Amino acid sequence: MIGGARRLFLVTHVNPDGDAVGSTAALAHLASGRGVEAVCYCPDAVPAAFRFLAGAELFTRDTGALDDSDAVVVIDCSDPWRLGPENNRILARRERVVLIDHHTDVAPFGGVNIVDPTAAASGVLVYELLGRLGWPVDVPAAEGLYAAIDTDTGSFRYPNTDARCLRITAELIERGLKTDRVAHRIYESHRFERHILLGLALKTLERELDGRLVLVSVTLEMLSQTGADVEDTDDIVDYARGIEGVEVGAFLREDPGGLVKLSLRSKGGVAVNELARLIGGGGHPCAAGARFEGTLAEARRWVIETVRSALDGGPEG
Repeated sequence: MIGGARRLFLVTHVNPDGDAVGSTAALAHLASGRGVEAVCYCPDAVPAAFRFLAGAELFTRDTGALDDSDAVVVIDCSDPWRLGPENNRILARRERVVLIDHHTDVAPFGGVNIVDPTAAASGVLVYELLGRLGWPVDVPAAEGLYAAIDTDTGSFRYPNTDARCLRITAELIERGLKTDRVAHRIYESHRFERHILLGLALKTLERELDGRLVLVSVTLEMLSQTGADVEDTDDIVDYARGIEGVEVGAFLREDPGGLVKLSLRSKGGVAVNELARLIGGGGHPCAAGARFEGTLAEARRWVIETVRSALDGGPEG
């Protein structure tokens, strides 16, 4: 379906991460180079850290090109609701939908489903698909695929890192990929305001459950005080996860409208995607997220009690 299309409409999930952007951008970039009219849709903006990727310029928040597309390619999305407010329009073309996903909780909803929960990232599946299509991967596409794999494996620190993704990474390097260039753009190009915010956030670090859970928080006041924005909070959770003795790190960000953004990270002993699903979130066993309806204090209590339950034998709804 993809190989014969002249107009592709590529879609990824709300709050796109490196795998979502990198995989989608790489496929769109290569399709465009073959004369295909490719449009990438996401209801949220591409994070600044990934805007350097070839194909990122093809992202839009407009679904106008959907109806004229020959195929709809949904990437890195385990559940239709994560497609955002236009999910029903997208699903109305189900017979033309190609789903590419690697989440463990995926419920295949495409006319064609390329689903493999053993893959470290959706970028792995896109790379393998490109091989079957006979589309050579150039350096710009390699950067997107590497960004996808690198970010979803926690820079190859998470348990989902396997020989398959490392083999693909080696092949991307053989094609000319410079991993240091990608790492610099993603991890070493933060705004100054982000570091000021980080200093305030680290003052909120607190240990619970005998040090097995560490929480770190950002309030709306902190964002206003520092001039930082929500993108500047990405990866703050890793400072909680990286403490000795921690099994789960939790980041809580106060958002407008009585919402709290939760980011959960595990060292492997707790499947945090199962915890996130309790309140409508999702993700991976070692990295997941959700939105909590309530105050920061209420979200903190929910995280502590839910992680306590998981450590004691299993989360309770």
